[in-house]
Amino acid sequence: MNKREAAEKIKALNELTGAGLEVEGIKNGDITLRGTFPTDVLVRIIEEIKAVDSREGFLRAVIEGRFTEAEIQEKAERYGFSLDKRYAALLIEQSRSGVSAGLLAEIFAGEGDNVIMPLNEHSILFIKELSGKKEKDMLNKTAGSIVSTVNTELMEKVRVSCGKPVTGVAQIQESYLQAKLAMEVAGIFYTERYVISCDELGIGRLIAELPVSLCELFMDEIFGEKKKFTLNDDELKMINSYFDRNLSLAETARDLYIHRNTLTYRIEKLQKKTGLDIRNFDDAVTLKIALMVDRYLEYKTADA
Repeated sequence: MNKREAAEKIKALNELTGAGLEVEGIKNGDITLRGTFPTDVLVRIIEEIKAVDSREGFLRAVIEGRFTEAEIQEKAERYGFSLDKRYAALLIEQSRSGVSAGLLAEIFAGEGDNVIMPLNEHSILFIKELSGKKEKDMLNKTAGSIVSTVNTELMEKVRVSCGKPVTGVAQIQESYLQAKLAMEVAGIFYTERYVISCDELGIGRLIAELPVSLCELFMDEIFGEKKKFTLNDDELKMINSYFDRNLSLAETARDLYIHRNTLTYRIEKLQKKTGLDIRNFDDAVTLKIALMVDRYLEYKTADA
């Protein structure tokens, strides 16, 4: 950097911070300055450097996309990360802030090159080092252990989502974004599940990426004037049981402890309400998707 370039940089710094600095000279890459600099801005800069200049700070910058891949590779060794180890992100979400990152760090101490850090009041990020060939089994085991331990020790319900395994710290952001997506999709469609992986989202992933306008059009085309129907708990229980039993009337009747004729009667009532006969495969699939789309629209409406 020459003196002219340094002067341009300092001019930009003055405009951003309100400083009054001038370049006196430059030698061996060091700039000599004169002038004034606001104390409060200096304190903020120092705090920002401290936040980034740590293992957690570096990792936070990585998942937020504040570093280029070249910068990550340059800084990785300094913070103890490898460019060739396998990692995966697990996102831990709790309804209230009862679980600390420190507690989880104690529980999983000594289990490889792991980093556990809070993201906000209700979310904790767990970056796990992977080893061996059964990476998915390892992730599911870790996630299950977190849920079980937190439930037992703190009587707190948490959900854990798993991102896909990646190679090197530079790819951790990708795993984190997958875990984040899995958490969102699980919160909409799979609320009964406390552990979910990004490769288990199924139709939920597809629906969650559709524009609201297209979902509304789908509901209009399928149900028309019937789209304002409301399903009661018994109807939802019957539908879910029917889907879980692979559309078997006999298995569903057995699961619900009712006679097959009674189940048939209830399905026919459902057909009058929705216009769909779930004994027909295409109608069953349509209703399954429609119920998920309806849940997604409710979520988006509440989120708006």
